Amino acid sequence: MGDLVTLRFLIDEDVPRSTTRVLRDAGFDVLSVHEAGLQGKSDDLVFAFAQSESRLLITCDMGFSNILKFPPSENQGILVSKSP
Repeated sequence: MGDLVTLRFLIDEDVPRSTTRVLRDAGFDVLSVHEAGLQGKSDDLVFAFAQSESRLLITCDMGFSNILKFPPSENQGILVSKSP
């Protein structure tokens, strides 16, 4: 059997806190921007932190959907939701 992949998430400040609770209750490794001390920080800093921690970023910030600025081949993943 192959190795199991453990998804690790970083939840942006514009995502409802209930999302963090739901994912944690499901057993995922979840860290919020608030917990990481990144509240109010730039998108670039949040993105860099997510990558340094090998975390998939969940956000409602449409700026993260810019694949020229945040190329899919250079990150763990970004899930952008249009509404919280």
